Amino acid sequence: MEETLEQLIQDRIKFERGKDSLARRVKEYSSYLLVPNSLAVLAAAANAVYLNFSHSGAVQFYNYCEHWAEKFSSLSGTEVLPETVCLVSASAMVVGCNFAMRLLEPFIKRPNRYDVGRIARTISWFLHLRKLPLLGWLYPEMPTEASVLRRMGAAEDLRNFLAGVYSNNLSKSNFSVKEIPGSVHNIYMVKTYSDEGSAGFDFALKQGSSSLLKEYRRLEVLDELCHSISLTPFPVEISGKEDDYKLITALVRGRTLLQDINKAPRNDVVKAIASLAVLHNILYENRERFEKEELIGNVDYALGLDKVFISRIPESLRADAKEETKFLIDYLTEQPQKPIHGDFHPGNIIDPRKTDSHLSLSYEYDYDVILDYERMSNGAWEMDISNLVDFCQYNFSYQEKLQLLRLHCELTKDDSSFEEKERRFLYSSLFKNMHMCGTLSLKLRQMESMDGNTKCWNTYIAQAIDVANIMAEKGHIALKKNYRLTKLLNELRK
Repeated sequence: MEETLEQLIQDRIKFERGKDSLARRVKEYSSYLLVPNSLAVLAAAANAVYLNFSHSGAVQFYNYCEHWAEKFSSLSGTEVLPETVCLVSASAMVVGCNFAMRLLEPFIKRPNRYDVGRIARTISWFLHLRKLPLLGWLYPEMPTEASVLRRMGAAEDLRNFLAGVYSNNLSKSNFSVKEIPGSVHNIYMVKTYSDEGSAGFDFALKQGSSSLLKEYRRLEVLDELCHSISLTPFPVEISGKEDDYKLITALVRGRTLLQDINKAPRNDVVKAIASLAVLHNILYENRERFEKEELIGNVDYALGLDKVFISRIPESLRADAKEETKFLIDYLTEQPQKPIHGDFHPGNIIDPRKTDSHLSLSYEYDYDVILDYERMSNGAWEMDISNLVDFCQYNFSYQEKLQLLRLHCELTKDDSSFEEKERRFLYSSLFKNMHMCGTLSLKLRQMESMDGNTKCWNTYIAQAIDVANIMAEKGHIALKKNYRLTKLLNELRK
């Protein structure tokens, strides 16, 4: 039986709280291990938690590691540290004993604390990667280091490595380029190959104006802030001049929510909202940094609605439209402005679990990877939520949208009451639906995909009318205002 949306949301909340609980448990176990070396403590505690040991079991596990460290030391004639055994044991559980022995071999020959740190980062990487061929591909040039650089937070080293791979293969013509399916922003996949013809790293190339310079810097900062969960694409380089720029990122493997929109939309959207909540928390906690570097500004709601909606509807309706939407602009402008993604739709959300490829950077499976930060700005968080849940092909009821809003509320650091968030969501939803009507009206005039766009256009108008009616029922707008607004929207259908 298919799970209900409420069940999926409750499962996600339990999962998020469980992750916090697991971190606390490892920390608690660590306090039982009176060992000076922090790597050994962490490794032993993590293993004990993984194996569901008791507190005393954590101590026994460390004693086991000490015992085998002595044995390895006597066999090799050089010192092998207990933490090395702890970490190799962890890798054996996660990726198999043969790989663990491969890792252990160089440390028996030349053990030192630097190597122990390196193996810890390697295991951290493979805990998330869960696939081994990448190591084999990198091994001749950069054994393990390249693959762990992002997890280490050594972004500059990884960027230099990938930029070298990219430029080297382009100079040798060891690459192919094709448009990414469903892309709306001139984004291409660049596949690279070794000199022998075997597959190499894949990249995403985005072409555009000078606004890509700011997007590239946003990606750099975001990678620094959330590289451990890989919530964003990894930026490699930016090049170009005037209005011809090329932004290169490591290709994100997986499928977008748009590609699977008819398969399991509820489960996908629940995960996407949880991912958005993580992004919102990170952006909000670091908003001063983005503002100091002038990487974000406030959304200009008046300009956005005028440019995309009012200017594209029949000229006879424009004056009324401007008058009837003024209350909407005023309300949204007065709300607390927080950093938002700005274009959070199903085409910009990738589930990295849905791939069988290994020749790309690894991404955290517990969250989606969120693409396209060109429109990042300060606005209402609810604008991002509306952009997703109001997408024309989802057809969520208003109660289901509220459930998803509650999930976001549960997972974000926001002092607003749910009633305040619901009201902001309604205003954001009305704005977004009217905005999408304007976007699609231009495509309809250009005769682009008539059937699909006409259906979506009608859906957005219907959703805007429904939202206006709910706002009137809740007393957010006067009945007369609602009458004039719905009359205007109905006129667009003719």
